[in-house]
Amino acid sequence: MQLTPSMIPRLDPNQLASLYLGLSYGYYIEMDSLVEDGVYDAICKRLHDEFDRVTHVHKDRINIGDLEVGTCLLSRMQYPVLVRMSYDYFARQMLHGDLVRGMLEKAGIAPPPPPRSRARRAAPAPEAVQPAARVSRRRIVAPTTQPLAVARVARSRRK
Repeated sequence: MQLTPSMIPRLDPNQLASLYLGLSYGYYIEMDSLVEDGVYDAICKRLHDEFDRVTHVHKDRINIGDLEVGTCLLSRMQYPVLVRMSYDYFARQMLHGDLVRGMLEKAGIAPPPPPRSRARRAAPAPEAVQPAARVSRRRIVAPTTQPLAVARVARSRRK
Protein backbone atom coordinates (compact mmCIF):
# COMPACT_ATOMS: atom_id res chain seq x y z
CA MET A 1 0.00 0.00 0.00
CA GLN A 2 1.45 3.31 -1.04
CA LEU A 3 1.06 6.49 0.96
CA THR A 4 -1.17 8.99 -0.85
CA PRO A 5 -1.87 12.68 -0.16
CA SER A 6 -5.45 11.81 0.87
CA MET A 7 -4.11 9.74 3.78
CA ILE A 8 -2.03 12.57 5.27
CA PRO A 9 -4.91 14.44 7.01
CA ARG A 10 -5.85 11.25 8.87
CA LEU A 11 -2.43 10.68 10.45
CA ASP A 12 -1.31 11.90 13.85
CA PRO A 13 1.16 14.84 13.83
CA ASN A 14 3.74 12.69 15.65
CA GLN A 15 3.45 10.04 12.94
CA LEU A 16 4.00 12.78 10.38
CA ALA A 17 7.17 13.86 12.20
CA SER A 18 8.53 10.31 11.98
CA LEU A 19 7.59 10.08 8.31
CA TYR A 20 9.11 13.49 7.59
CA LEU A 21 12.46 12.60 9.15
CA GLY A 22 12.62 9.13 7.56
CA LEU A 23 11.60 10.28 4.10
CA SER A 24 13.92 13.31 4.26
CA TYR A 25 16.87 11.15 5.26
CA GLY A 26 16.13 8.78 2.40
CA TYR A 27 15.75 11.52 -0.19
CA TYR A 28 18.50 13.96 0.79
CA ILE A 29 21.13 11.60 2.27
CA GLU A 30 20.56 8.16 0.74
CA MET A 31 19.28 9.57 -2.60
CA ASP A 32 16.27 7.26 -2.41
CA SER A 33 12.77 8.63 -3.04
CA LEU A 34 10.18 6.40 -1.33
CA VAL A 35 7.10 8.54 -2.05
CA GLU A 36 5.99 10.97 -4.72
CA ASP A 37 6.79 14.67 -4.31
CA GLY A 38 3.11 15.51 -3.75
CA VAL A 39 2.96 13.20 -0.74
CA TYR A 40 6.12 14.70 0.77
CA ASP A 41 4.77 18.22 0.20
CA ALA A 42 1.47 17.27 1.89
CA ILE A 43 3.39 15.93 4.90
CA CYS A 44 5.42 19.16 5.13
CA LYS A 45 2.33 21.37 4.83
CA ARG A 46 0.33 19.50 7.47
CA LEU A 47 3.32 19.26 9.81
CA HIS A 48 3.86 23.02 9.40
CA ASP A 49 0.19 23.76 10.15
CA GLU A 50 0.13 21.55 13.26
CA PHE A 51 3.70 22.06 14.48
CA ASP A 52 2.50 23.26 17.90
CA ARG A 53 0.65 19.97 18.50
CA VAL A 54 3.73 17.82 17.76
CA THR A 55 5.20 16.16 20.86
CA HIS A 56 7.61 13.91 18.98
CA VAL A 57 10.90 13.16 20.73
CA HIS A 58 12.85 14.56 17.75
CA LYS A 59 10.79 17.73 17.27
CA ASP A 60 13.91 19.80 17.95
CA ARG A 61 15.47 18.46 14.72
CA ILE A 62 12.59 19.74 12.58
CA ASN A 63 12.98 23.32 11.36
CA ILE A 64 9.72 25.16 10.72
CA GLY A 65 11.41 27.16 7.95
CA ASP A 66 12.29 23.93 6.14
CA LEU A 67 8.66 22.83 6.40
CA GLU A 68 7.48 26.08 4.78
CA VAL A 69 9.52 25.40 1.65
CA GLY A 70 9.03 21.61 1.68
CA THR A 71 12.59 20.49 2.32
CA CYS A 72 14.91 19.32 5.09
CA LEU A 73 18.37 20.83 5.27
CA LEU A 74 19.93 18.58 7.91
CA SER A 75 23.35 17.07 7.35
CA ARG A 76 23.82 13.32 7.75
CA MET A 77 25.02 13.61 11.36
CA GLN A 78 22.20 15.99 12.36
CA TYR A 79 19.57 13.31 11.78
CA PRO A 80 18.69 11.33 14.91
CA VAL A 81 20.68 8.13 15.36
CA LEU A 82 17.43 6.17 15.32
CA VAL A 83 16.62 7.47 11.84
CA ARG A 84 20.12 6.78 10.51
CA MET A 85 20.35 3.28 11.97
CA SER A 86 16.86 2.11 11.04
CA TYR A 87 16.59 3.59 7.55
CA ASP A 88 16.93 0.26 5.69
CA TYR A 89 14.12 -1.24 7.75
CA PHE A 90 12.04 1.93 7.30
CA ALA A 91 12.53 1.86 3.52
CA ARG A 92 11.63 -1.83 3.29
CA GLN A 93 8.46 -1.23 5.33
CA MET A 94 7.50 1.76 3.17
CA LEU A 95 7.99 -0.17 -0.06
CA HIS A 96 5.95 -3.14 1.13
CA GLY A 97 3.21 -0.91 2.55
CA ASP A 98 3.43 -2.39 6.05
CA LEU A 99 4.38 0.93 7.65
CA VAL A 100 1.47 2.79 6.07
CA ARG A 101 -0.98 0.02 7.00
CA GLY A 102 0.26 0.06 10.60
CA MET A 103 -0.03 3.85 10.88
CA LEU A 104 -3.59 3.80 9.58
CA GLU A 105 -4.55 1.02 11.99
CA LYS A 106 -2.97 2.91 14.90
CA ALA A 107 -5.01 5.97 13.93
CA GLY A 108 -8.16 3.80 13.96
CA ILE A 109 -8.70 4.03 10.22
CA ALA A 110 -9.44 1.01 8.07
CA PRO A 111 -7.00 0.84 5.18
CA PRO A 112 -8.53 1.11 1.72
CA PRO A 113 -9.32 -2.19 0.01
CA PRO A 114 -6.67 -3.54 -2.34
CA PRO A 115 -7.24 -2.74 -6.00
CA ARG A 116 -9.11 -5.35 -7.99
CA SER A 117 -6.84 -7.49 -10.06
CA ARG A 118 -7.35 -7.36 -13.77
CA ALA A 119 -7.62 -10.60 -15.64
CA ARG A 120 -4.43 -11.21 -17.50
CA ARG A 121 -4.52 -12.30 -21.07
CA ALA A 122 -2.99 -15.63 -21.78
CA ALA A 123 0.47 -15.35 -23.25
CA PRO A 124 0.69 -16.50 -26.85
CA ALA A 125 2.17 -19.94 -27.35
CA PRO A 126 5.89 -19.70 -28.02
CA GLU A 127 6.77 -20.41 -31.60
CA ALA A 128 9.22 -23.14 -32.40
CA VAL A 129 12.69 -21.66 -32.31
CA GLN A 130 14.56 -22.30 -35.51
CA PRO A 131 18.35 -22.40 -35.32
CA ALA A 132 19.83 -19.48 -37.17
CA ALA A 133 22.14 -20.10 -40.10
CA ARG A 134 25.76 -19.25 -39.32
CA VAL A 135 27.73 -17.22 -41.80
CA SER A 136 31.21 -18.45 -42.62
CA ARG A 137 33.82 -16.39 -44.42
CA ARG A 138 33.56 -18.68 -47.42
CA ARG A 139 29.93 -19.77 -47.47
CA ILE A 140 26.66 -19.85 -45.56
CA VAL A 141 26.61 -22.86 -43.29
CA ALA A 142 23.31 -24.69 -42.86
CA PRO A 143 21.60 -24.42 -39.49
CA THR A 144 22.73 -26.99 -36.99
CA THR A 145 21.63 -28.14 -33.59
CA GLN A 146 25.17 -29.20 -32.66
CA PRO A 147 27.14 -27.06 -30.25
CA LEU A 148 29.35 -24.58 -32.04
CA ALA A 149 32.64 -26.23 -30.95
CA VAL A 150 31.51 -29.64 -32.24
CA ALA A 151 30.44 -28.14 -35.54
CA ARG A 152 33.87 -26.47 -35.97
CA VAL A 153 35.70 -29.76 -35.29
CA ALA A 154 33.47 -31.60 -37.77
CA ARG A 155 34.11 -28.97 -40.45
CA SER A 156 37.87 -28.97 -39.94
CA ARG A 157 38.00 -32.78 -40.36
CA ARG A 158 36.11 -32.56 -43.66
CA LYS A 159 38.83 -30.44 -45.26
